[in-house]
Amino acid sequence: MTHDAIALTRRRPEQMHLLAALMAAGPEGTVEERTDGALLRLSDTGGLPLATLETPVLLQVPGETQRLLDVPADGPLWWTEVRAASATPEAGRLAAAMAGRVAALLDGAVWPPSAARIPAGDVVRAASTAPAADRPAREPLPAADIESPHAVVVLQDRPLVPLSPWISEMLGRAEGRACQLVTPEGSRLTLALRAALLGGGGQWVVRERSGACRDGLTGAALTWDGQRFAPAGGGALPTGSAPPAGVQVSIDLRVRHDPTAELRLGGALEAAWRHMTGRPPAGWGTAEPVTLPWSREALTALARERAPRPTLLLAVGPDTQALLRVRRTRQGVTESVSLTHGLGPGGGLPGELDTLLRAVQREGEVQALSIRSRVARPDLTVPARREGDPVPLYLAVAAREVPVLPRTPLEPRRVGTMHCWHLPGDPDAARKAHGMLMRQLAPEGRLR
Repeated sequence: MTHDAIALTRRRPEQMHLLAALMAAGPEGTVEERTDGALLRLSDTGGLPLATLETPVLLQVPGETQRLLDVPADGPLWWTEVRAASATPEAGRLAAAMAGRVAALLDGAVWPPSAARIPAGDVVRAASTAPAADRPAREPLPAADIESPHAVVVLQDRPLVPLSPWISEMLGRAEGRACQLVTPEGSRLTLALRAALLGGGGQWVVRERSGACRDGLTGAALTWDGQRFAPAGGGALPTGSAPPAGVQVSIDLRVRHDPTAELRLGGALEAAWRHMTGRPPAGWGTAEPVTLPWSREALTALARERAPRPTLLLAVGPDTQALLRVRRTRQGVTESVSLTHGLGPGGGLPGELDTLLRAVQREGEVQALSIRSRVARPDLTVPARREGDPVPLYLAVAAREVPVLPRTPLEPRRVGTMHCWHLPGDPDAARKAHGMLMRQLAPEGRLR
């Protein structure tokens, strides 16, 4: 597995602090800038990567160190991440020594706690053990531990694996190859990383203590075939069930806008968020950790800058997370929101669902909205085991998209421009009713 270490400091690390960190491997290596200066890569005398140091980022969103590292913090912090390559002997010591130097020079702290036991003045003489023949012909991705013609593989040994800039770049630059993330069985993913893997054709590979490998989301047995992790046959491996620790309520909605100069994005997301929590999101960003305070103006500016390319954004806050996808289409600008809210055992829906729909309708032309719940971790992390199956609660579709109402026992009600169905309280009955509705609505592409 690869080894990551993070320096958390009140003061901004300057160039001299980063150079001091890179010197933890001795003076023999070479340093190159990558990704327009966002990364500094340290290589051995043979040119093989030893470690990569990310440009420090300022965390202005409360709770991100607690959410991702289980480290409480009060006030803004600079986050400087180091990633040592798996082919580097003593990779853990090298990453710890590099992050430790930054933290020591700026009176900060280092994560994981075990890294603090490595003296900041240590020099870890390192050279890659990767054979020269294994060096890829193309420029290697900063996050990749293994690259083949068929796969890009990242190894992560962290309790909670986030959608880091490294992994986000890997998903965007895989060039048709499978993106496979490998973790121990005790690791969890953030919701953002799970969504990015599923949306980008990625796969979560879990390595059991026995050495067996399986898909972390489906349980299907996997094996390394020399190029990638491939199905091993024999069906799913047993993964156990999650205890009923809480409830997750998920809202999925799609809103269309006219592409005017006055358009501000994020309104539908904020309206749904306020309905569920009573407050707006705490922050937003394009990767984790999320660094920027919530600002509809700022996220709109980023989406405009990227147009006509689509934009994927994250929003976070206590007990709530969301993904916002912005796309330019022939019909205008479309926002697709997937919001998840965590509740304790027995938690119920905050507020009245028709009221939620009315609030969202004030922020644009709502095309579809659905709400579901399931028994799952209230901290919104994704374990490598089965959790509760979703139970549909509510479905709303724009009336203009439904020229003929579905023939089901459920009668819709009209809320503004939407036809709405409140689904039965019994889980099995709700799933059956939802299936009947979808079979009649989905064939023509509605709700997609």
